[in-house]
Amino acid sequence: MTDYSPLERILHRLALNFQTVRAASFDIECSLARRSNENIARQPHVFVTGLARAGTSILLRTLYQCGDFACQTYRDMPFILAPQLWRRLSRGWRKPGEARERAHADGMMVDFDTVEAFEEVFWLTFAGDLYLHNDFLRAHDIDHDLAERFYDYVSIVIAAENRPETVRYLSKNNNNLLRLTGLAQVFPSAHIIIPFRTPLQHASSLLRQHQNFSAAQAADPFVRQYMGWLGHFEFGLDYRPFMFDGGGEAVRVGQTEMQELSFWVAHWDRIYKAVLNSAPPNAIFWDYDAFCTEPQSKITALGQKLCLDAGFLRGAVAQIRAQPAYSGNETVSSAILDQAEKTHANLRRRAVKDLS
Repeated sequence: MTDYSPLERILHRLALNFQTVRAASFDIECSLARRSNENIARQPHVFVTGLARAGTSILLRTLYQCGDFACQTYRDMPFILAPQLWRRLSRGWRKPGEARERAHADGMMVDFDTVEAFEEVFWLTFAGDLYLHNDFLRAHDIDHDLAERFYDYVSIVIAAENRPETVRYLSKNNNNLLRLTGLAQVFPSAHIIIPFRTPLQHASSLLRQHQNFSAAQAADPFVRQYMGWLGHFEFGLDYRPFMFDGGGEAVRVGQTEMQELSFWVAHWDRIYKAVLNSAPPNAIFWDYDAFCTEPQSKITALGQKLCLDAGFLRGAVAQIRAQPAYSGNETVSSAILDQAEKTHANLRRRAVKDLS
């Protein structure tokens, strides 16, 4: 984001900032990649969704290495909704994939061919009025017309891979927590994986990223605009909490309170408590900490659920290591932490059940 040239920034603004441009590019792309929506709806696609910093990126990359999936990469930026068309137009000036640490400063390296979460651009374009509000993001349904458009979107991502029809769609989108029921209805054969971590470790990571991106957004307004164009409101100056019907009201807070670890622990608890109540029965809750402790056995069990090559998956997680326990000095209200730990215990029980 920060190292984009002035011309690249203009191109990103043109492609991502205007709903009419995004929608038009999508319509053109769909005319190039017509597929059977009925066939797309029946496939066992995989949707990875969880609170930011839950290990979703590592899981996405691990699954994608199987070769069974279609997913978007950084080369599809900025015309996310027209991957085939953009790949054709940009072929002459493609840059080599030079890996560098991503903006999160968490040790994960990215290049132009790295798979990433860009699906939210679709939802912003065609469903923004259903869930996007100035202060929060609201859970929403997926009606027939929106489902048809999403089938088309999945179709063009698969078509852009230029591989057989059997390829399955792979998604990583934190905001899909807002549409779990709808996704399960639209794709009844799909697998929805919901990763989670221990409350203190997860909340500490969220706080660090909030501080990291708040500083970056204050220093460079383009970073703030860029994150908004991609629908990333998980932290930073434009933080917008999720609101679930029946899941309690999101508390509106200022930047000062968001500098406290207690806020993020309470945030973690509220989100995962709501998700436990709203997740469809066939969702798979994924204990990221257990995965890091026992990567081989956990990924094997997941691979069996997803009908993937367990042997390949075991090799793909050879570098996974157990996560260190929270070692910060900031105290958290015992009442807040007790509630979060109860929710975590419920998540762990559900995760064991889901992989059994």
